[in-house]
Amino acid sequence: MAQYAPSDAELDEVLQSLIEQGYLSASRFAASFVRRESARKGALSIKHRLKQHELPSEVIASLTQELQTTEEARARALWARRFGQIANEPKERLRQMRFLASRGFSHEVIRRITRADQSICRHRIATRVITSSAKVPGLQVQAHAQA
Repeated sequence: MAQYAPSDAELDEVLQSLIEQGYLSASRFAASFVRRESARKGALSIKHRLKQHELPSEVIASLTQELQTTEEARARALWARRFGQIANEPKERLRQMRFLASRGFSHEVIRRITRADQSICRHRIATRVITSSAKVPGLQVQAHAQA
């Protein structure tokens, strides 16, 4: 904007006027940024990007706290849109975990989302082992208690 202002004093005056009228605000920018990014990114990623814009730490802290309350739901929605089905193989499960991690979701949230899926996969694998071992004569299957 400096190239369009006749002097630095006039530029400062215009910027101050915009701030007073509420058109230029760090909190409004941050809130808009969070609304735009929150459907696709996790709290860690958004917090990092807000810090790059050199916003006040109070604004970043309040918005990050709000993001963390909805992080699991947002991560689940993103996971469902992208994959839509439970990973049957460990390689695919790791791929899904890397996808969520690259979007800036916390490791705890990623574990919660994939753990529910993992328990179903364990059940499927155990069922396959039990049915397969029933066909092998002389092989006994011991039941393991889940922790």
